[in-house]
Amino acid sequence: MESISKHISLLENLIWFKIAFTIKNSRFNEKFTDEPNVSVINSIIKWVSTKSESNTPVFRLETKYYSAKSFKNETIKVELVLYDHATKIERWVQELKKYFNQKDKRINFYLADEPDVQIRSLNHLYKEYEMICNSNQFCLHFHSPLPLFEKTRDKYVYKTLISGAVTRLNRIFKIDLNREDFKAIEEIEVNSNFQYYTRGQIHTSKSSNSKQKQWLKGFVGPLYIRGKCDAIVPILLLATEWHLGPQISNSMGYFTLSNESIPSDKKMNEI
Repeated sequence: MESISKHISLLENLIWFKIAFTIKNSRFNEKFTDEPNVSVINSIIKWVSTKSESNTPVFRLETKYYSAKSFKNETIKVELVLYDHATKIERWVQELKKYFNQKDKRINFYLADEPDVQIRSLNHLYKEYEMICNSNQFCLHFHSPLPLFEKTRDKYVYKTLISGAVTRLNRIFKIDLNREDFKAIEEIEVNSNFQYYTRGQIHTSKSSNSKQKQWLKGFVGPLYIRGKCDAIVPILLLATEWHLGPQISNSMGYFTLSNESIPSDKKMNEI
């Protein structure tokens, strides 16, 4: 556990930024947009990040369904997290505003408010999740697909997620956490009570010769973890903002965290 303590101390010193903004659909007709909101926002963020020469953000939308589309005058609330220098964050916000002010490009949305920028850390997450941090059980409810193989067994789900989360944090923050230290934690049970495995289409690009489809594949629904969770709480809290799974784009692996109990008709499985 000494090595785990060192890892947690390292995580508690991390600082990043959260940017929140709202866009509004300005289409002239009443039809839904051609592409789902997640695809629209993903394209906007990619454009802005390229122009600002910043690191890649991770974003999420306030929506009940990841492939929802918007209609005339509907607003979309966006939150993203970004690890970079403060000057790059300022430039990112500037480029975001420039995107919606392009005169030579037809934009179906406009920026409905001033982007709100906040400094974030693990201490902020401790305070926000204070009521459940000391719990011995957690529910991770995935709202966007968590990319796993369709027949992944429960005993591999936990180790895959924790390993992936550590790898993601190492890559984003350029740190060196040992995945094996977290994967080796014993006395944890898991139940992946996912509602379904989805293959939702999010984007279609047309060319003169072919159509190309992009899909979000993965599980949606609740994942229950129970046991001695102290050592993985910081990882879970960070993942509420940085998500889980191998893919960063399209808000993949977005979940909300609670200490909801597993339904009485479901069984926890030991790892």
